[in-house]
Amino acid sequence: MLTRFEDEYGREPGPWVAYGYEAMASALGAIDRADDPLSRSSVVEAYFDGTERDSVLGTYSITEEGETTLDAPLAAYRVEDGEVLPAR
Repeated sequence: MLTRFEDEYGREPGPWVAYGYEAMASALGAIDRADDPLSRSSVVEAYFDGTERDSVLGTYSITEEGETTLDAPLAAYRVEDGEVLPAR
């Protein structure tokens, strides 16, 4: 991932690039696993299905609360009416 970033953008990645990369990879993985990839609820269900991911951050899954099973703090949230809620 780091080499591909440098090749694409001509510079070294910042310290948070792995988190951005994994955020997108996990969302795309959920779309791939969804029963209906065009259905938001099906994709959300796939995102929270407990599937473990082997990623640049390590192996983890997403809990029902939107937290990861990684030791480092990383979670999936959404903002609704100005309130931060678990992504579900």
